[in-house]
Amino acid sequence: MTATSESMAAALDRVIADVPGVTALYRTGGLLGQAVAAGKELLRPERESIPYVQLTDSGAHPSITVTIGVDERSATETCRLAYDTILTWLRANGHTDAAVSITVAHVTG
Repeated sequence: MTATSESMAAALDRVIADVPGVTALYRTGGLLGQAVAAGKELLRPERESIPYVQLTDSGAHPSITVTIGVDERSATETCRLAYDTILTWLRANGHTDAAVSITVAHVTG
């Protein structure tokens, strides 16, 4: 992840965390991917954490993958709101389109 895409992913972390109904952000990917991310975080000289949002930046059409926890609201409604919020943020920051994948990993009831 480049510095630009990493800062974009960190900004998206904050945007998604503020979506009503989202209770948590989780690392995306399988066990190996999560272990690699944890290792990278330990080796970073700065104290900033690696973003939870996985971003593949291909110019105007990035691919975004995020795993969230949701509260007792409808998981479908929360995912739709998160999706719409992500696209609104991307458009406001010069991206016309994106592939967005949202997984719900935990429901608090």
